[in-house]
Amino acid sequence: MHLLLAEATVRSHLANVLNKLNLRDRAHATIWALKHNVVTLDEIE
Repeated sequence: MHLLLAEATVRSHLANVLNKLNLRDRAHATIWALKHNVVTLDEIE
């Protein structure tokens, strides 16, 4: 199964998530996810 998403859709969803979490960018989202045990370092390396 393949999921087809337009780049603009992904950008929009990412912007909404960052806004809701009061984060500036993907780097801050990664740090947030690590601090809240959403992901581990092993998963993102």
